[in-house]
Amino acid sequence: MKPMNYTTLIFDAFDTVIHINTLKLPTLRVNGQEISTTAPAAYEAYAELFGEIDFDDFYRAFSQSFTQVTARRRADLKEILSQERFRIMLELLGHAGAELTEIAIEKITKAHMRQLQQSFEVRPEALQVLEWAKCRYRTAMISNFAHAPTLYESLDHFGIRSAFETVIVSAEVGWCKPHRIIFDHTFGKMGIRPQEALFIGDQLYVDVYGALNCGMHVAWIETERQDWPPEVQLPVCKPTYTIDIITDLINLLGDGGGAPLVPLALAGEGTMNYTNPHLLWSVDDLKSRLSDPKLVLMDMRPPEAYANGHIPGARSFDIFGISLIDTRPQPLEAFLWMIEHLIQAKGVNNDSTVVAYDDIAGMRSARLFWFLEFFGHDDVHVLNGGFNAWQAARLPVTHEATVPQTGNFKMKPRPERLATVEEVQSNLANPSVIIVDARSDAEYTGQLVRAKRGGAIPGAVHLEWTNNLDSSGLLKSAEELTKLYTERNITPDKEVIPHCQGAYRSAHTYLALRLIGYPNVKNYLGSWGEWGNRLDLPIEHPGKFEI
Repeated sequence: MKPMNYTTLIFDAFDTVIHINTLKLPTLRVNGQEISTTAPAAYEAYAELFGEIDFDDFYRAFSQSFTQVTARRRADLKEILSQERFRIMLELLGHAGAELTEIAIEKITKAHMRQLQQSFEVRPEALQVLEWAKCRYRTAMISNFAHAPTLYESLDHFGIRSAFETVIVSAEVGWCKPHRIIFDHTFGKMGIRPQEALFIGDQLYVDVYGALNCGMHVAWIETERQDWPPEVQLPVCKPTYTIDIITDLINLLGDGGGAPLVPLALAGEGTMNYTNPHLLWSVDDLKSRLSDPKLVLMDMRPPEAYANGHIPGARSFDIFGISLIDTRPQPLEAFLWMIEHLIQAKGVNNDSTVVAYDDIAGMRSARLFWFLEFFGHDDVHVLNGGFNAWQAARLPVTHEATVPQTGNFKMKPRPERLATVEEVQSNLANPSVIIVDARSDAEYTGQLVRAKRGGAIPGAVHLEWTNNLDSSGLLKSAEELTKLYTERNITPDKEVIPHCQGAYRSAHTYLALRLIGYPNVKNYLGSWGEWGNRLDLPIEHPGKFEI
């Protein structure tokens, strides 16, 4: 299979990037076999706390606790922290009540982890691939590991933590690979779709099956140690690519630069029969206006992506982490004032033509589009296909940063473009108002919890924002979008209130509906970040999400 070009590479941690050299661990003879183990270090910590006991008795509890948590983890794929494993061990040794202190459990956990860390290695070939990848792709790591601090310390120790835009650890998410929740969590945090990323891992079940199951392609580093269970059908889970060592990834992907292949005809295609085609610019539109002195081109991607190359004249404007979880009047007013000043600082004037882009026609650019429309600035547009379409058209890219002078932009808010928590709550039973949930399946069903509570706003219609895009990262045609929404009874005669977690993905839904002429669309700015944290607001739990 000829490899696609991807925007993002997501790496497994252990035995892909970090190798465990068991020769560096102490060995014990158990049932006639030499076993590499951290048990001696754990025993030393235990003896300091509770006094010495027969080591065989200790090792039996040490081993049984591992077996128990492994079985539980495998049964439902919920992560069990290392501290819980050693609490079980202490119970097996007869300790209970006041003896099971957090201090005691933490001391044994840290002793175990310190010993385990001594076996960690990052080999030269892994360093070579990370150095190659970070200049060409967005990168992330997903790890099944029960003690997040140890993983972070190890990445820092080897000097590779900065090689990843984000690191996702099962100990923090609460779910293990191959459950798709941990993958969905990564996609949501990075603002990407599964098909944009390639997963690289060594395990057939947790890595290959897990990634394929959520729509990713996978490069499997073929190893002898596998854990493919009999209930998983091998033909369904064939790796996209099979490589022998991690450096084969460079030969597999080449020097494509991470830009997905976008057909040039599509990248420059015109109106797609939209009611409001002016809201989208093609790469040809932008190319022809690049020298316009009133043009303000906003690169909404992370700063490291901007630094690795951007459209000439673009200014970096990454506001991805800025959200509001309280849309009552006073905090809302303060938040909007802050956003206004951030926009001013990027050189936007009242007469500026603003064009926003990210890697694709994505949620980052859509959110700035929505902000400016809400603020009363009509001359705002989104680059269809984003930076990837620009690259695919072989148009110039620069590394020279643009530092603008502060602009004179002033907001003239349009309340009809923004929904507050009060408006959403008061319209729950209103048949003329449709609430659209633009989040992932796992968030909607409550399996992935990103607030005090998981679930959905009662009656919300679920339609994930990625459905607005085709496989190349372009907005779908007007016909496709209209069919997508009307099939779910989201029709132009209704007031539509999209929401997500922080009003990014819902801004994309807002953009899609504006393109096809929906006259009454309000982005719920507080979204689930507000609703899920307000214990006085109703929620529901739609059908459970299954892997």
